[in-house]
Amino acid sequence: EEEKVIVLRDISREQAKDEIRVLFKAGETLYYSDIVRRLGLDVSLVVELCDELESEGEVEILGDSAKSR
Repeated sequence: EEEKVIVLRDISREQAKDEIRVLFKAGETLYYSDIVRRLGLDVSLVVELCDELESEGEVEILGDSAKSR
């Protein structure tokens, strides 16, 4: 099995947060790894921004995954 390399993008926190919001608008449950892979973001940033979105009432964290509210 071949390992995939994820190239991380250097974008602002706000742009990253907006892109994560867009992913959740589809209504699916996403693992942090899904968000990292789809958006090319650092996993610690993804976790931090999902926590912020949860505190703002936009997503619900379910263990290591999250879904739109």
